[in-house]
Amino acid sequence: MEGRKSEDEKNEAALACDVFESSNAKLPKNVFRSSFTWYCYEVINRSAFHIWLLLCLTLIVGWKVFSGIGGRRPSDSNMDGPQTKHKRNPGFLRRHSTIVILVISLAVSFSWEAFKMYRERTFGKQITQFAKEIIKSAPSTDMESWDRVAADFNSYMYENKLWNTEYFFC
Repeated sequence: MEGRKSEDEKNEAALACDVFESSNAKLPKNVFRSSFTWYCYEVINRSAFHIWLLLCLTLIVGWKVFSGIGGRRPSDSNMDGPQTKHKRNPGFLRRHSTIVILVISLAVSFSWEAFKMYRERTFGKQITQFAKEIIKSAPSTDMESWDRVAADFNSYMYENKLWNTEYFFC
């Protein structure tokens, strides 16, 4: 039975290698003009950006509805005291509240996404380096050698503060 199992594993491994080698996939090069255009593409295609955009639009609509865009302005009510012919300058923030809110929301969104992408890029470089180390050590197919690799990776990630605990792989 063990002979049959090892033959099946060899056949599956050979089949996987043949499929991978026969695909001859070529990676696209120079898709983006610069790292900034790549960054914008990544940010726009994330769900967090869409959520922030919807929140910004909701906030802007709510701000305009409650400040009286469709009817009387709250400053025109009798609650403010006697009305004068002299109108006060409402100030930059009041006049351009929509633009200010949109700019602040986009700045927060882009900075948050930039932080997350920086963290992922750093984490990706560490994983690439560790993958090279795995290839150099060439673990066999038994679980004991892979448990050693996982334990080394756990301690490596914990020591470099890439993970909060020593138990990324349990």
